[in-house]
Amino acid sequence: MKRILGILVILALFSTCTFSAIAEEDYRIALVQKGAEDFFLYINKGFTDAVSDYGVNGAIIDPSTYHNVAEINNAVSQAIIAGYDAIIFVAQDYEANATAVDEAAAMGIPMILVDVVTASDQYVTSICSDNYQAGAAAADQMALYLGEEGGTVAIFGNESSSESDYQRQLGFIERCQEAYPQIQPME
Repeated sequence: MKRILGILVILALFSTCTFSAIAEEDYRIALVQKGAEDFFLYINKGFTDAVSDYGVNGAIIDPSTYHNVAEINNAVSQAIIAGYDAIIFVAQDYEANATAVDEAAAMGIPMILVDVVTASDQYVTSICSDNYQAGAAAADQMALYLGEEGGTVAIFGNESSSESDYQRQLGFIERCQEAYPQIQPME
């Protein structure tokens, strides 16, 4: 188990370094995606490069409908049934995709979360941006753009149930409240 966790961490970092024969056993790792936009295609590329570099069998399992919580959970279930040794998971919904994380954990399958965490804490690690800080940085840039006059700014997010979107919006709003009262965010 320690060996597979080590391989997972290496894969999760999508390192470009190569190590000879890191996988002495025939590990199977699945990447379960939520979308097909450019950002997710870069994750796919990093995953396929890493499994190739490290000699691990990897597969990308896409849901039948992107950004559909039930279909994403079903894709995780398919990876579990197919007997993957580990799953790298890009969740859609903080609450609803937590059940998929719990299902993998109940079967003893380690999971790494990418981009978004879920309400479940049954994962090995996560690779996520500090979305709150990203929102605050966006507010700083907006303040530079608008100047001292400020203004009203519309905030658009993808999913109200997405923790990453929520944190970016919260970071933006709270930075405006703290440092830029001349900017009024519209939610």
